[in-house]
Amino acid sequence: MRKISPTGGQVWNFTQHTDSVISVAVDSDGYVYSASSDNTVRKINPNGGQVWKFGQHTDRVRSVAVDSDGYVYSASNDDTVRKISPTGGKVWRFPQHTDSVSCVAVDSDGYVYSASSDDTVRKLNPTGGQVWKLGQHTDSD
Repeated sequence: MRKISPTGGQVWNFTQHTDSVISVAVDSDGYVYSASSDNTVRKINPNGGQVWKFGQHTDRVRSVAVDSDGYVYSASNDDTVRKISPTGGKVWRFPQHTDSVSCVAVDSDGYVYSASSDDTVRKLNPTGGQVWKLGQHTDSD
């Protein structure tokens, strides 16, 4: 993973992932969060150094998002959405998808939205409980 300057030059190169980086998010302080096929989420400081590695997923992590309080959300092929603390610890795990979770987003109120190959979109509250499930999609592609 590389940080590129506004003029197109490389600022740093992060090489600690052991497989493809699939998604990145950046917080307001310049920290970078990466989701990878090596089943990890990583927090990288603005200078390119690793702050922490979250390795509790059992399959590739496909999406990552971060909220204004520094909590990180991950979506994985292990059919879960997870909330990770600003220090890299597990806060909660949402296991109710029945297929790969491909995307995760968080709004300004801390509600989490996930999209899955189980043809659903779900809204979760800040403590990991399901608010609603939209199951009207007929294909995950």
